[in-house]
Amino acid sequence: MRLKQADLMAGIFVLGGAFLIVTIFVIVRGQLGLYDRYHAFFSNVAGLRSGAVVVYEGYTVGSVDSIEPISSDKGMRFRINLDITSGWHIPQDSVAEISAISLLSANAIQIKAGSGERLPVGSEIASMDAVNVMAEISRTADKLTMIAQSSLAPLLDTVRDILDSEGREALKGMTGLTSQISQQAPEIMTNMQQASQNIANVASASNSASITRTLDNMERTSQVTLGISQRTNRIVSDMNMARINAALAHFEQASAALQSTLEIANRAVRNIENITDNQNATHITSVLDDISETVATMNEIVSTSSHTSKVIQDISLASSDRVESFLLRMENVSLNLEEMTARIRDNPSLLIMGSQ
Repeated sequence: MRLKQADLMAGIFVLGGAFLIVTIFVIVRGQLGLYDRYHAFFSNVAGLRSGAVVVYEGYTVGSVDSIEPISSDKGMRFRINLDITSGWHIPQDSVAEISAISLLSANAIQIKAGSGERLPVGSEIASMDAVNVMAEISRTADKLTMIAQSSLAPLLDTVRDILDSEGREALKGMTGLTSQISQQAPEIMTNMQQASQNIANVASASNSASITRTLDNMERTSQVTLGISQRTNRIVSDMNMARINAALAHFEQASAALQSTLEIANRAVRNIENITDNQNATHITSVLDDISETVATMNEIVSTSSHTSKVIQDISLASSDRVESFLLRMENVSLNLEEMTARIRDNPSLLIMGSQ
């Protein structure tokens, strides 16, 4: 009886252990609906194994269930079946690639998140072939070795040959140059002593006095030049320039008035020609010619006055009193011209009859 109970307990224990193992296996393999199945295709799965981690933006969301080779007209491809945590949101434009999470870790599937709607369960995740870093490093090392053997080695041999030949010639030249310098050293020292003696002679007491006098003369000349420039600035001051401009303006007004008077006189002559004989017409024409000459003369006076104003600005040694007197005369002339033009404008017959 006791043996039967012991056998029963042992059997129950074995069955319970087996059931527990099966349950754990089923849970781990995701057969109870705890994972969503996706897949991706790669042309190279080097370093990837079943059970590798699936990472979504650095976060572990599942594992690689299996790797299935598929042959097609385009070559061999590998289907990677992925078990992703149930309910995990994977956007439609997400991209999967094979890469190592860290420098020393095994390869894993890394999913870069996209945007948009959720990818349906069982769909294909777009993939991107990974770069085999070790293979690239190996190819780069092979290329560097080839370059070193085909280019650097001959270059170094050429440099060595040049240094061997040119170095010997340079050393021979240095030896000859050293002997020449040792032979010419006394002559060089003599020339340096003569040069220092010449410098001492130039800086002697007599030459020093001459140099001092020259500097004094230059200083006095600069002072005189400064005084001349100051006098010139006083002569060509803003006030004098204003008076000159006023005189020129009077001349221009007088010229304009004479021009207007000439036009009035021309109209008067045309009227007088209708009532006078040829002799009076000839006399009037002569008077108008005189008026034209007068206007031309006034224009020349205005032009000369403008030139005179420019010359006055460049005067450096003229006396300020003479300039003041000249400006007063110019103002008087302009006033007389204004008075004359005003009288002619009021009575144009003065050009023909003259003043009584």
